[in-house]
Amino acid sequence: MAGKKSLICVSVLAITGLILLTVVATAGARLGNNVCQASTPGIIAAWGDNSTHQCDVPGPNSEFVSAAESVGGGAGWPQFSMGLKSDGSIVAWGDNSSGQCNVPAPNSGFRAIAVGYDFSLGLKSDNSIVAWGDNSSGQCNVPAPNSGFTAVAAGDSFSFGLRSGSIVAWGDNSSGQCNVPAPNSGFIAVAGGGWHGIGLKSNGSIIGWGDDTYGQIDIPSPNSGFVSISAGGCNSYCLKSDGSLVIVGSDNEGERDLPCSNDSFTFITAGERTALGIRVLKPVVSSLSTGTAQVGQQVTVTGSNFGSSQGSSTITIGGMDAPVVSWSDDKIVVTVPPGGCSGAVVVTTGYGASNADKTLILITPNWYLAEGTNAWGFST
Repeated sequence: MAGKKSLICVSVLAITGLILLTVVATAGARLGNNVCQASTPGIIAAWGDNSTHQCDVPGPNSEFVSAAESVGGGAGWPQFSMGLKSDGSIVAWGDNSSGQCNVPAPNSGFRAIAVGYDFSLGLKSDNSIVAWGDNSSGQCNVPAPNSGFTAVAAGDSFSFGLRSGSIVAWGDNSSGQCNVPAPNSGFIAVAGGGWHGIGLKSNGSIIGWGDDTYGQIDIPSPNSGFVSISAGGCNSYCLKSDGSLVIVGSDNEGERDLPCSNDSFTFITAGERTALGIRVLKPVVSSLSTGTAQVGQQVTVTGSNFGSSQGSSTITIGGMDAPVVSWSDDKIVVTVPPGGCSGAVVVTTGYGASNADKTLILITPNWYLAEGTNAWGFST
């Protein structure tokens, strides 16, 4: 495989406190309001707490493009799971004490899903929202007109719908989580936490509202350059265009303690007390076996994240492709190409180009005429 991800073989993920759902597929993934959606259908792998059978995926376990798991996590909580199939139908399983697994008929035409504590949301292809399950806080009462929605998100007992750049909110408002700050416009994504909401604006800034007990809506300056959001129980996770994460809110369970360097992230999703991110690691050139070389000479390039085999990846010297002798994840051997010139040694994989600060100087060999020979009109 050319290039490397820090998490591999994962296309769709939805994670909360005690259960992990993964749709295993072969293609890349894209974020969709706390739920990642795959471009290639796959199967769901589920593990963790199974006290309400939330890990028992009903058969046939195939053709899933998205997965989600209830916001709550803990013994006695109504945990349930949901999957969206490529044909637009929804499969739900686990705790059904509030009817949250009873998908209303017709179970077809869905293109996105979201789940709260004990209720469910489905976005239809006609851009309407269907809601079912517990409605004690009005979280299933989609405001009229129920049309024109492009995304859905769910919190503990409240719901969000994104329409024409504005956020429609309904349900529990005990912490002001349904009071979207003015101007309610220019939003391109929305996420719901336990009792708070966050929205991503088209200018790359983030607006937060609702409960702020743990500082979960306090986005630090500079509030710019964001491309994706997700919300946990008492946290907000904000992905920047440079691949770094800004995490605000509670750290009682280590929610803000990244297990790796804060770079190269392309995806983030959050649950009640946990989070999951995907990092795509660009190649890094750390050293060259020599700083000068002649045409035809072999040079060893050492670094990381090159990929186990070359595949469609390339290596250039001064902008010219260099013939590859051997290729591994941390070492490449190339031959200096004829007609080349001095310049940076750059490795390019499917995940981007490496640093360009390692330079190879090409040298021309000194030519000598042996005694008694001639060339170009000169003789010895």
